[in-house]
Amino acid sequence: MDRLSVLLALARVLRVGDIGGFLGSALPQAAPLPPPDTRVGPLRDLLYAPAPLPVTAADQDRRALDSATAAWTGSERPYYEALRQLPPILIEVPGDELAAGAYRLAAEVLRHLDELPLSLLAAERAVAAARRHGEPLGEAESIRGFAETLLRLRHPAQAQRLCLDAVTALRARRPESDAAGGDALGGLYLTAAEGAIVDGDHAAGVHLMGTARLAARRPETEAQVVRLTLLLGRTRPALRLAETVDAEAIAGRSARARHYITVARAHAGEDSPEAVVFALGKAEIACAEELRFNTDARSTIRDLLERPNALIRADVLALAERCGLL
Repeated sequence: MDRLSVLLALARVLRVGDIGGFLGSALPQAAPLPPPDTRVGPLRDLLYAPAPLPVTAADQDRRALDSATAAWTGSERPYYEALRQLPPILIEVPGDELAAGAYRLAAEVLRHLDELPLSLLAAERAVAAARRHGEPLGEAESIRGFAETLLRLRHPAQAQRLCLDAVTALRARRPESDAAGGDALGGLYLTAAEGAIVDGDHAAGVHLMGTARLAARRPETEAQVVRLTLLLGRTRPALRLAETVDAEAIAGRSARARHYITVARAHAGEDSPEAVVFALGKAEIACAEELRFNTDARSTIRDLLERPNALIRADVLALAERCGLL
């Protein structure tokens, strides 16, 4: 059993209330909202006691993982579908390659649900499986997922260092340039940029964002640059950049919704409530379930509820009710 598993198991035995504090991580104290019509429990149990890995992979299990991944990116209910489909896959993950993919997906889903200790555990298992498998791109993607959870746990310097080390390793092991390699490098640079920004090194963050855009010229990269520009506190530049993003080309309904939520937050920073409501409406069209779970979306809607604006009041109340805030 790895170190993190031991700590988490010990926390359960001791009935530690603040698991984040127990692990030495500065987690927010507010309890995450329970996902409607979903259960994290089966996924949690399988992470605490992972099934032994068979030596060979079966086509059936690969199709199951592909289905779960497609549901996470393309379903109208990505959280419900991912939490429904992942536990059977993790019961008997066939081989390290699929284990890395399954744990990587589990870590991402749990991270977006603010189940951060569980996300970190899944991400650690993804990295371990990817390293055993020895495929550079899978390892790079797994390390990025681990670093993203570290960011949410407020360890930006560690996240940045992990990603930059992974960039060096990926370039050494895979010197040829292609789209897949560029996407992996771009993702690592973006996460490193966020780590630098959160750690207060804005100049390094801006430089890393530029490097990411050169490595991965995709709408998803541009959407992340908008988000990081907003993180820098630059609302107007973020909105100008957002106008250049082909949002409908962003892969994945929930990712597209998160981009519109970023745009809504930028409009909120410019005190444009009507534009905020419009952007949130586009996010809801892209993936209504994202609004129910996304903490940024929920806080933005709460802020709108406190505004005495008769022009948007009815729309905001209806949106808040659909998101479970009323």
